[in-house]
Amino acid sequence: KRGVSLALCGNSIGSRGAQALGAAQIPSLEVLVLSKNGLGDAAVTLLCEGLKRPEAPQLLKLLLSENQISRCGRAIADLLGAQQKMTMLDLHWNYLTGDSAVSLFEGVEANHRLGGSLARLDVSWNCLGNSRAKASMISLSRALKGECALVHLDLSYNSLPAEACGALGQGLRDNHTLLGLHLVGNAAAVDADGFVVPSRADPAASPMSPSTSLRPASASRERVAGGRGGDQAMAARVITQKEREAIRATFRSIDTDGSGTIDPDELQAKLGSLGLQTSVEEAEELI
Repeated sequence: KRGVSLALCGNSIGSRGAQALGAAQIPSLEVLVLSKNGLGDAAVTLLCEGLKRPEAPQLLKLLLSENQISRCGRAIADLLGAQQKMTMLDLHWNYLTGDSAVSLFEGVEANHRLGGSLARLDVSWNCLGNSRAKASMISLSRALKGECALVHLDLSYNSLPAEACGALGQGLRDNHTLLGLHLVGNAAAVDADGFVVPSRADPAASPMSPSTSLRPASASRERVAGGRGGDQAMAARVITQKEREAIRATFRSIDTDGSGTIDPDELQAKLGSLGLQTSVEEAEELI
């Protein structure tokens, strides 16, 4: 039986809508897209409570980007313990930080411990570096040390200090399952050999010799943190709130269907509006 995908991105379903979705009887629901709803912590908590029910559908993908999530990391973590078939969780462009972020990453570890399948986690463009950054990376590090199911992890643009990046690296050092790690926008860089190196320019960074550089899984190393070369110069740059909003506005102008991702046809249309004629295939290569 084919699974159902439900896309409600770019709406304003609110707390009542989130609660109704959590309680909905849709056994075949596999993909739930709620990006750009501005749900907030209370509504997301209600959604998670409903999706934890034994009779709730077993999701494969849950997209919650741009929902003003900051303090409900524990609720999402508990959901990961119940939704063991989930392979993808998208939380980019929210405000996760502090205890909430620590709890979220504890949920990643719990998902693995309970036999879960979470393979892709996107927490880019959050506020992990604002509070308890090292504690949250230690929490995530435990999951990585245990060789959890994660194969793709995006931590881009969280302003993580070098000390926190070093804590993350401790988990990556013995991990052989993660294939893609994105770290641009944090106080760490990736050298030409694919080693994750906390920035020495950061006052919190501890001295690290080349022999103790922290390296992720060897597979696909040139893709780690966005590739070689250019990422090294950008890694420690802190993005201002004004720049964040400008980037979000540009992204939204391209993402015309509000899915939270840019498709080749959307990029082709945007380039065409700028007088740059490309084929869908060329746009796909750019992506």
